[in-house]
Amino acid sequence: MLFRFFILLICTLFLDAAELYVSSAEAGSVYGTRDRSSYTLHEALRRAQSGDTILLRKGIYALPVYVNRSGKPGKPITIRAYPGEKVVFQGNGTCKENDFRIRGNWIVCRDFEIRRSCNGLMLEKGASHNLIENIRSHENHFSGFIITRKAAYNILKNCDAWDNFDHGGSMGEGGNADGFAIGSRIGDDQYVGSGNKLLYCRAWHNSDDGFDFWKSGNAVYVEGCLAYDNGLANGDGNGFKLGRGNPHLHKDRHILVNCKAWNNRQNGFDYNDIEVAQILKGNIAWHNLVNYKFMGSVAHFLQNNISLFPLKGDLLSAYIIALGNSWQKISPDDPRLKKMFVSFDDRVIRGARDASGNLPQSDFLKPNSIYQALWNPKPTVYIIGDSTVESYPENAKKGGWGEFVGSFFPNVRFVNFAKSGKSSKTFREDGLWQKVLSRLKKGDYLLIQFGHNDSHAGKREGTTLTAYRRNIIRFIHEAKAKGAVPILVSPMHRRIFNADGTLKQWLGKYARVLSQVAAREHVRYIDLYHMSEKWMMRLGEKGSAYISCCPQDRTHFSKTGAMELAAMVASALRKTGVNVFK
Repeated sequence: MLFRFFILLICTLFLDAAELYVSSAEAGSVYGTRDRSSYTLHEALRRAQSGDTILLRKGIYALPVYVNRSGKPGKPITIRAYPGEKVVFQGNGTCKENDFRIRGNWIVCRDFEIRRSCNGLMLEKGASHNLIENIRSHENHFSGFIITRKAAYNILKNCDAWDNFDHGGSMGEGGNADGFAIGSRIGDDQYVGSGNKLLYCRAWHNSDDGFDFWKSGNAVYVEGCLAYDNGLANGDGNGFKLGRGNPHLHKDRHILVNCKAWNNRQNGFDYNDIEVAQILKGNIAWHNLVNYKFMGSVAHFLQNNISLFPLKGDLLSAYIIALGNSWQKISPDDPRLKKMFVSFDDRVIRGARDASGNLPQSDFLKPNSIYQALWNPKPTVYIIGDSTVESYPENAKKGGWGEFVGSFFPNVRFVNFAKSGKSSKTFREDGLWQKVLSRLKKGDYLLIQFGHNDSHAGKREGTTLTAYRRNIIRFIHEAKAKGAVPILVSPMHRRIFNADGTLKQWLGKYARVLSQVAAREHVRYIDLYHMSEKWMMRLGEKGSAYISCCPQDRTHFSKTGAMELAAMVASALRKTGVNVFK
């Protein structure tokens, strides 16, 4: 019985992950194997089950292809080129039965090419949860890639679309062929579903637009995509065209992050009359007719975008919400911008992707330090201290208040140099203070907390109270000499209780020294020692167990404990009267 079960299990495993080999000759056979690739693609598609992989051997395959089957979550049906081999799906250049259409769910397509079809690769009729990766689509009659008709939660990653041109189209010669068309194609009610993403895709030399979201109805997330040289014949020639909105559904608030548009005939980023606020963050437009066009009375959100040398300027309404964009600091046609970017040479970024489909590494349109210096940087707060202040990995049990205090001040930059095991003595001896000092500049702030390791008498890190005082004063003087503002923070209590419920006063003498030094040197002082005492005593020994990182550790804090300490420090900083902490 066990032997039969084992055989059944092995058979099941093989059935769950079959490889079906297909040749472009499409000879047809009962079995497709590694050495004998003799399934037709249509037969392989008919036979494929969840978890199966259809491996395409090199050659040219005919269109149309309809993928109607579906995989399952975690067990998609994969259609891909055999590793190292070139696979091309080629149409006849017309729009009659000449597409690669996906109508199923949980399908993965990888590493092949589509050319001379009607609509390139199309996701339609509710096709959802599909991954289209490293696909190249070009010379099609309409667009290279299309998502339409309720298709949802699809990802297009590392895909390229170029030279798509609709000869004799309804919009005139070349008037309707985009690189990527995500939206309604045959009626306003045929909007796309939600959750679609485009990641690191390129669109160039398409007759209409690079990326077109015409009447999509639902939001599309776009990251790291490139659009250049679009707009031929009667085409519009926008890099990213975000409208119009769909009259049946008004959820098309697209999000564009870290995309680039350049050398497009019309606009780099165009709202195209959409009445839903769009979100653009960290995008760059260069040398388009208009780099950014966002008019009307909608509060589009534009943050940290860059505009470089548009031929006719930018068109931006007074209603947009603009934060940290280049034009808020320097005119897009200012010649100084030429020296603020590492390179304006796009030859590398236009080049071939690597074997995995990733974009070539390039410094094209990368801002340099001169550009960064344009902006008044956020006030910088440096933190020095020990393990109770240190920033730890997200999955670590320990937490230090230094890793969380910045969350209370979103407009302030916190840089935490606190390090486990360091004292006011060894922080300097081990070279950490020099790293901080070399960065400090006028207007910066310095939070100083030591004491836990200074108290280790007889060890290298241990210090006498006299040496401790001297070390702290030296930090203060050197910070002030750089124009920085030092703020002292006393060490917090260790969670060690007496029998009567009070806390042992292990570090009180260090807190007193800091208080005295603060008064003498006229610097601000945060009494975390007494704040933490009240906190721990209020919770009690058992009730405060959750703030410790480990059951036997009475010094270090859990993430929750560190967050609560950070809240105390933040509250005290707000009371210092310093403007940046208000």
